[in-house]
Amino acid sequence: MVSCALIVYGRGDTLGNFQIFSRDLARRLATGRAAAPSGSFASDKIVQVNIERRADFFDYLKDPPFKNRMKIKELHVFSHSIGAGLFLSYGDVAVAQLRTRAVQTAARAGRNITYREALDAEVGAMLVDDFIRAPFVGMKAAIRGNFEPGAFIKLWGCNTAITGWIYSDNGVTDPADTRVPYYWRAFNEQNVPKPSIAQSFADYFGLKTHGASAGSHIEVLHRGGWISSARYKSDLGRWPSGALQHRLTPDRGNYGEYRPTSSP
Repeated sequence: MVSCALIVYGRGDTLGNFQIFSRDLARRLATGRAAAPSGSFASDKIVQVNIERRADFFDYLKDPPFKNRMKIKELHVFSHSIGAGLFLSYGDVAVAQLRTRAVQTAARAGRNITYREALDAEVGAMLVDDFIRAPFVGMKAAIRGNFEPGAFIKLWGCNTAITGWIYSDNGVTDPADTRVPYYWRAFNEQNVPKPSIAQSFADYFGLKTHGASAGSHIEVLHRGGWISSARYKSDLGRWPSGALQHRLTPDRGNYGEYRPTSSP
C-alpha cells in the first residue's frame, strides 16, 4: 500500500484562510521543499480536507476515503490552539451559541455547568480530555491502523506544546467566584494538570508529534525568502495576496518533537 500525506485544516478566522496554508504546504510536499522531517509526495498522494467539528475529525481518520489504497505517512493539522486543545471551528458563531445555551440551561436548573456538559458543548474543539473518553478512546485502534509505521504528526498553529493549562473565565479561576458565568473553569474539575495537546496526539496515535511552545505568525515567500506578513505590509504598503505562498511559523523557537509516553 502506498504512502500519503493528509492535511486537515480548520477555520482560520483571525489567522486568515487555512485553506491557503494547506494549499501551500501541499505544494512544498509535492516538490520536496517542505521543512524537515517531511518527505516528498506525488500530488495525487496528498489529501487536503476541511474539518471543523471534533466528531468529523475522528470519524474521518477512522474511515478515510482512501483507506483501501493508501496509508498515512504524515498528518498535518492547521488549527487554532488554546490551552489544552485544538479549536477547529475557531470563531464559529454556531459553536459560541452552543456554549451560551449550555450555560443558560445549567443556570435555569440553579447550578453550574458540569465538566461533561462543557466538554460535550465544545463540538468544534479537540481537547486533551477527548482522547481519553468515550466514544473517541474506543476509536484509537482503528485510527492507528490507517497510519504506516514511522509516520508522524505536525500541529501547525499556536501553543500546541503548552502543558499544565489552567482554564479561566475572563481571568477568573476560582470556581466559587460568581462575578462571571462558570464555563471554562469546568474543565479544571478533572484530569489536571493537563498535558499539552501535542503530547495527547502523540499518546493517542502512538506517533511522534510536532508542536509549538509559543504563538505563531504568518510568513510569505517574497523574492526568494520567507518574511512575516507584517514585514511585507510595512515594506510594500499592503497585505500579501493569497496568491503568494504562506506558512505558519512559531514566534519563538521551532516545532518541537513529542514522543508517545509509555502509557497505552
